[in-house]
Amino acid sequence: MFITADSVKSGKPSPEGYLIGRELLDVSNSSHQVVVVEDAAAGVRAGKAAGAIVIAVLETHSREALEAAGADYIVNGLHEVRIRQGDNEMMVLEL
Repeated sequence: MFITADSVKSGKPSPEGYLIGRELLDVSNSSHQVVVVEDAAAGVRAGKAAGAIVIAVLETHSREALEAAGADYIVNGLHEVRIRQGDNEMMVLEL
């Protein structure tokens, strides 16, 4: 599934794209935890506005800009992020 600029009326920092994604994945309820990975401040703001936990990757914006945008976690690259199977079919992120 892809949600592109053609799929939304408003681009980032609007959360519209992420909200559509949540709906299509059937995780639109606010009790569902969702993780967004972003490298831009506008994307961080969009993810946070959509109710997601946001992992920001230091690529195109500075640490300060990503922190100011509200990133929950900031990593130097995706090699620092691990996903493993937890209890009860839950996925666990390790940073």
